[in-house]
Amino acid sequence: MNRALPDQLDMMAIVWDELAVGSSTLLFHERFLLDLKQLDDFQRDFPAESPVALVRLLESKVLDVLRRQFAGSEFLRLRAKLNHSN
Repeated sequence: MNRALPDQLDMMAIVWDELAVGSSTLLFHERFLLDLKQLDDFQRDFPAESPVALVRLLESKVLDVLRRQFAGSEFLRLRAKLNHSN
């Protein structure tokens, strides 16, 4: 597995932890955790396959929700945090 992927997933989880506190993203947070479990299942069932495409898809979902939930500087701050993990 690409060594950068765990860092990227960790950063997405940190961003979601920030969003889950006092916001309306709780339902998506639960879906995000389910997606992480499915990614873990994929890696366990297909260890030779690269999960990069799935991680990118998950990151895209996270950014889409950020765009809808936040405007301006807060979105840019959270996006920069995610990009820093890449």
